[in-house]
Amino acid sequence: MDQIQMQQTVPETPARPPVGRPLLAAAVIILLFFGGLGTWAALAPLDSAALAPGRVTVAGNRKTVQHLEGGIVKELLVKEGDAVDGGQVLIQLDDTQARARLDLLHSRRDKLIATEARLTAEQVSAAEIVFPMSLTYRRHEPQVAKILEAEKALFEARKRSTQGRIHIFHKRIAQLKKEIAGLAAQVASKDEQLVVIEDERASFEVLFKKGVVGKSRLLRLKREAADLKGERADHLSLMAKARQRIGETELEIIDLKNSVLNQVVGVLRDTQSELLDVRERLKAAEDIMVRTDIRAPQAGVVMGLNVHTETGVIAPGQHLLDIVPEDDTLVIEAQVALNDIDVVHAGLPAQVRLTAFKQRDTPLLDAELTRVSADSFTDERSGASYFLARVAINAAELRKLEGRELYPGMGAEVMINTGTRTAMDYILAPLTDSLRRAFRED
Repeated sequence: MDQIQMQQTVPETPARPPVGRPLLAAAVIILLFFGGLGTWAALAPLDSAALAPGRVTVAGNRKTVQHLEGGIVKELLVKEGDAVDGGQVLIQLDDTQARARLDLLHSRRDKLIATEARLTAEQVSAAEIVFPMSLTYRRHEPQVAKILEAEKALFEARKRSTQGRIHIFHKRIAQLKKEIAGLAAQVASKDEQLVVIEDERASFEVLFKKGVVGKSRLLRLKREAADLKGERADHLSLMAKARQRIGETELEIIDLKNSVLNQVVGVLRDTQSELLDVRERLKAAEDIMVRTDIRAPQAGVVMGLNVHTETGVIAPGQHLLDIVPEDDTLVIEAQVALNDIDVVHAGLPAQVRLTAFKQRDTPLLDAELTRVSADSFTDERSGASYFLARVAINAAELRKLEGRELYPGMGAEVMINTGTRTAMDYILAPLTDSLRRAFRED
């Protein structure tokens, strides 16, 4: 019995559960998890995007207003945000210097035109100057009238001077002709005397041969005949010299006319050359005068006004303001990073977040990448390089803004959808890139 009681009092040991089943279940769960995760990483597509900061701008681009020469502000006619028409005067510059330069060139041009007309009249030996209509219809202007009168007076004075010198030559010729006529008369008288003496000598020779008269009388007649012939020869020589002097005087008249003509032609050529130069300078001066009124290159809104005070000085080429087209289409210009340009191209979808509005109240706007620049740009402030992309938002998406207006210059953030990649691509990309570089180095 004792043995039976002992057997009854010994407690029974509980049965141990099998160990392999939970471990197997855990292993299966872990395997399924990582297997599913790996399958998802290898097969599930994920959208990839390139982020680019941007700003709102107009499709037609703003026009920058500058001034070539600069100057002093006389009157500022617009302010920031004003709507202006194309060609409207925005800023008036002081035109004192420009007008003085223009007036001086106008006066010089009128003087040269009048001088050209006078020289042309002298060239053709005209009786009077024929001034062009550009001067004659303005003869009531004191300055023009003074120029015309001065040229007329000079024309008459030069003509009188030339004619006076020629008249002196003609008087000399007339005097020489009178001398020739006198000498010719003396020659004729000598000829008549010689005829008489020759007749007398012939008669005396007959008487001499008869012995009626002496030889001395005959010799005296021969001597008188010889003297008359000598005087006649002297007169003929003087006549020849007088005719030579007449020829020389006529040549002097021709030389005088040629000299005056050559002088006129030379001065006329110089005058015409200077007139051409003055006309070119006048065009430039007129352009400068016109540019004292700085006008809007197109219709739009004034933005970025850098001129605020009258009598201020504008430097040549200074940026004065921008004109932004008021009714033009608004687009987003985004700066795409250099390392994203290989996957960014026109036609890609994008989403735009307008950073000027509150993030929680502003929805993402669907858009489309319409253009990417062919070359990179460099930001002058930061020195960073980027490609310029243009993103267009359609009108339906803009209605999501619920009446909020877009303005040029607003900031934006653009997410450009560059395609789909798996998670495995993202995980393995650094490794494959490192291996690729390593193989290239080897």
